[in-house]
Amino acid sequence: MASPHDPFADARASAQLAVAADTEGRAASAADHYERAALTISKVAQRMRAHELETRVLEETVVMPPKEPPPPGSELAKIAGLGLAKRVLEEAVIEPFLNPGVYTGLRAPPRGVLLFGPPGTGKTLLARAVSREAKACFFSVSASALTSKWVGEGEKMVRALFSVARRYAPSVVFVDEVDSLLSKRSAGENDASRRIKTEFLVQMDGVTTGEGDRVLVMGATNRPDELDDAVIRRFQRRVLIPLPDAAGRKTMLASLVAGEVTALTKAEASQIVSMTKGYSGSDVRSLCEEAAQGPVREARASLRPGERLDASALPPLRMRHFVEALRVVRPSVPPESLAMYEDWARAYAVRS
Repeated sequence: MASPHDPFADARASAQLAVAADTEGRAASAADHYERAALTISKVAQRMRAHELETRVLEETVVMPPKEPPPPGSELAKIAGLGLAKRVLEEAVIEPFLNPGVYTGLRAPPRGVLLFGPPGTGKTLLARAVSREAKACFFSVSASALTSKWVGEGEKMVRALFSVARRYAPSVVFVDEVDSLLSKRSAGENDASRRIKTEFLVQMDGVTTGEGDRVLVMGATNRPDELDDAVIRRFQRRVLIPLPDAAGRKTMLASLVAGEVTALTKAEASQIVSMTKGYSGSDVRSLCEEAAQGPVREARASLRPGERLDASALPPLRMRHFVEALRVVRPSVPPESLAMYEDWARAYAVRS
């Protein structure tokens, strides 16, 4: 028989013995050798499949830490506002990852952090910034991908995800739309979803944030009220990511128009900030993008036949362009939904 380090040779040898036995009329012996060959090939196929899944995890979900770590605080500083969330994440994730020897025993960091709040408030952006500050590998996976893109392989992908995360520790496993994966159990839940949920919770229980195996699970959701109670317990830090306040919107506006030629006065900028109350960070970006089309439209309207646009000749961005954009880009978060986030935060989230 061939070496056990060469399983394909083992299978080939078993198959040859099976053929010989079959030729000689030894049916029982032939069947035994065929079974051994099939079993060997099956085991090899399983190992190859596991390796393939881990390779897919690396290709599709991982963002390696930067070779040149950013200066402390620089990544979080790029995100406007969110003072409480930044402080909590600094204490729960960044500092423990950078100084694991200090955060042991009663100071051990949480294994799970939940970011919740209205859509478009920068939860994913914040998670990426935290992982960069912590010099960690960032594994980003959408819960919907586990239940649709990798249909039939969800459990295996979850195991592969955590296996690779442990191998590349320190790491952050970020799950967007976590409510669609770990929602409350119901009688109508299908078996595949139940198995994926169970496997995820098992893997989450198995992660540690100790010095030798620093893996943290971070989830993001717009529907925290739909999470299973067992999931809420595992996300030991729960942080509300609210709509940006006036100071946050002012910072966003200044950052977004910094690369444009503008004729906005300070008073006009303040007026835009006031007019965007209730806008998410994503809404503010969309507003600025729409406003930036105003000078282009004006320049196009004045072109002669056959004349091309010249970027250097565009008129400056003015207040009227924002007024026009405000008619197009409206707030995406219904005001009545904000009460749900505030109620859930009072019951479960970190308080200032």
